[in-house]
Formats: sequence, C-alpha cells, structure tokens
Amino acid sequence: MGKLYTQEVNIRTVNPTVQHFATDVALDVVKQGEVYDVDVIKQSITNILLTIMGERLFNIQFGTNLFTMLFNSVNTYATVYAVKTHLIDKILTFEKRIAIYENQSTVTFNPDSNELFVSITFKLKATAETAVWENTLVL
Repeated sequence: MGKLYTQEVNIRTVNPTVQHFATDVALDVVKQGEVYDVDVIKQSITNILLTIMGERLFNIQFGTNLFTMLFNSVNTYATVYAVKTHLIDKILTFEKRIAIYENQSTVTFNPDSNELFVSITFKLKATAETAVWENTLVL
C-alpha cells in the first residue's frame, strides 16, 4: 500500500486580526463563499459561458450550449435572440450575486469575420455597482 502524503495549507497573517488565505482573500470570505468584486464576477461569467454543458463531471448542467447553438444559422434574428436568452438564463442560474439588465445586453453576429460579440450589463446585488462583461468569440 502506498504512503499517503498530506500538505498543510500555509495560512499567513497579514493583519493580526484577520487571517488570510494567500494574500488577497480573508478566511472569513472563503468560509462564506461570497466575493463581491467586479473582476471576480466577470471571471465567473467567463467560466459559465465558455464551459460546455457536460464538461464538469459532477455538475453536468453547468455551462452553456453556446458552441452547439453557433452551428445553427446564427445570422437570423431568431437564432441571435435564442443565443442571448440562453446565455442570460445560464448566467442567472449559476451566478446568484448579480442581476442582468437584459435590455442593455447584446449579442451581435458578424458573418464577414465569423465573430460573435457578447455584451452583458449587470448589477452586483450587494453593492448595486453596475458593470459590463464583453467578449468577442471567433467561430
């Protein structure tokens, strides 16, 4: 039987009253699981939208069918609207810290360059801060 190796997590104290995991996240935040930072939320949205459904073995509903949908006729209004609705639904399913301004969010397909431009305008529920996630996907 092989030997089991364990490694202790190095917890440093930057401020004597707050223990930190790494240097930028306080332990109480890690325990609660809530981080309300625009960059963190944007990365979460990126993870949701660029993960293919079924890719995460223990959470097969996580992600989108974006790449499957893109093989349809993307240049039609109905398909672009369906893609936008699907992306917003998936973001709201897995990212509970935000509200999305659907009328300010856009999905635009450029058939000449085979690019899909996605812009999602959202508000952080905890701070009411508004931000925009934008990405251009080359098909």
